[in-house]
Amino acid sequence: MKLRLPLLALAVTGTMATAASCSSVNHPAATVNGHKISMDTFLKVAKGLQMAQDGQQATDPATPARTPTLATGDNARTVLQALITSEVFAEELAKAGHPLTDADLKTVSDSLVSNPTYAAYAPDVQRLVVELTAAQNAFAAAHGTSQTEAQQAAQAAFAAASIQVDPTIGVWSTQTLSLVPLGQVPEGDGAAPAVNG
Repeated sequence: MKLRLPLLALAVTGTMATAASCSSVNHPAATVNGHKISMDTFLKVAKGLQMAQDGQQATDPATPARTPTLATGDNARTVLQALITSEVFAEELAKAGHPLTDADLKTVSDSLVSNPTYAAYAPDVQRLVVELTAAQNAFAAAHGTSQTEAQQAAQAAFAAASIQVDPTIGVWSTQTLSLVPLGQVPEGDGAAPAVNG
């Protein structure tokens, strides 16, 4: 049984805010069990997704061109959620003695190479899609024969993980086990503290 990440689920759509400077940011976008997801990695993936979207829109003469941008709001949370998910699954697989292998990554990459949406992504985005898909597939295979069993194991992994997020992107909700906007934390949620640089 495989859980597949639809490529379009990672597509960044909607509003984007112009960023004056987006390289060499010192603080992490998030930490997962002490492992830092750098702001640079987050920004590269967000920019790569935006460039792919802009390239697709460039073929439509009715769509106006946009300025290079940085993901914000729901778009930023989608990108960071994917990076966090990839890290949680990779850590869980490594703890179980089944880390992702080059063969796992190659299998996924080979299966995506003819997909035009995947082909339009920048290399950083392609790498994330491959790593996330391979991690999801391996995690599901290692944690049950049904989708329900795999989802329960994933929820347990996220509940056990220590996840902090840069508050400009969102807050990790311990109730929903996902990123939420800073001002929209569910009532009674023991939301994780913000990431410290």
